[in-house]
Amino acid sequence: MDFDDSTNEIYVPDMQRQQIDVLTPVPSGTDTRPREPEHVIHMEGIPEAIAITSGGQLGFVALHDGRVVMLDIPARQVVTTIAVGGHPHFIITGLCPGLCPSSTTQTMPQQTTQPNFTWLGYVFLAIMFLSVLLLVFLLFVARQPGKDKQ
Repeated sequence: MDFDDSTNEIYVPDMQRQQIDVLTPVPSGTDTRPREPEHVIHMEGIPEAIAITSGGQLGFVALHDGRVVMLDIPARQVVTTIAVGGHPHFIITGLCPGLCPSSTTQTMPQQTTQPNFTWLGYVFLAIMFLSVLLLVFLLFVARQPGKDKQ
C-alpha cells in the first residue's frame, strides 16, 4: 500500500482481483463516505506491493511472478514491465526529479569533468624526468676513467 502526496489517494494491491484499488481521501468533518474504490488499475498478475514516486507521476507494482510494472499514474496506464525474477514482496522509491526544470524546482548544476592531469601533475612529471636524466649523467661521468690521475 502507498500514498500519493499530490492527490492524497491511497493505492492498495488487491491480490484476489489482480488489480490496484485507488482509495480517495475522506475530508474531515463530513459524514458522507465516498464510493470505494474510486477507480482500479488492472494488472496482468498478482500485485504484491506498490510504491508511488514523489509527486505522483510514476508507480511501481511488484507482481508475484517476478515482474515489476511501471505505471503512469496520471494516465492510469502501464508504461512498461520489467522482469526482475524471484518473488518481490516490496518496492521502495525515492525522490524523482522532474524531466524538465521549472521555475519552482531547483535544478542540479551541470556535472563538470576534471582533467586527468593538472598543471601540478605535469610539473611533477617534468621533475621526475629531469631527475632521471641527471642520475644517468652522473653515473656516466662517474664511470669515465680519469685522465689526470697519478
